[in-house]
Amino acid sequence: MLNTNEDEKKTMDGRDDNDNNGAAATKHVILFGISGDPPTGTGGHVGIAQQLVDHVRGLQKQQSQQQQQQQVVSYEIRILPVYRHTFAEKQQRLISYDDRLEMCRLAFENLNQQQQQQTQDPPHCAVVPIVVSNAEQESWRRANNNNSDDPSSSQLPPVAVGTAALMEYLLQTE
Repeated sequence: MLNTNEDEKKTMDGRDDNDNNGAAATKHVILFGISGDPPTGTGGHVGIAQQLVDHVRGLQKQQSQQQQQQQVVSYEIRILPVYRHTFAEKQQRLISYDDRLEMCRLAFENLNQQQQQQTQDPPHCAVVPIVVSNAEQESWRRANNNNSDDPSSSQLPPVAVGTAALMEYLLQTE
């Protein structure tokens, strides 16, 4: 889980996180890396994301009951389709990254909509945004100095980018 201090950032719904009567704001980001080829439904990727939402909402309920007003905590689930798979044989089989990214957006948008409808019932539970991110692609480009990842390119072979490089990228850009 990536923790960020939200001193001057806006929340997903456009609210200023400083609008919490002086309480410090902390954002917890849950990273969920997948191939997304294709993203699977309630018995797979979407079901796992739903379980994460349910877990976070349970945490929110506990925090609400404990009346911890000193610190405002928000959560986000970030879906990270793999940009270039570690295993060469899987790189050859994956459909295009842009197509997988769009399939992930379509697969997970329902969970956000369902939460919007459910949030009116238990007032202690805020929406847990599920965001499909291209951070793996951006961290790869950064590590490779924005060089083309086109196999026909005459540039040097790409640098492998793993979890550590992705985390470094996220910490520097958040």
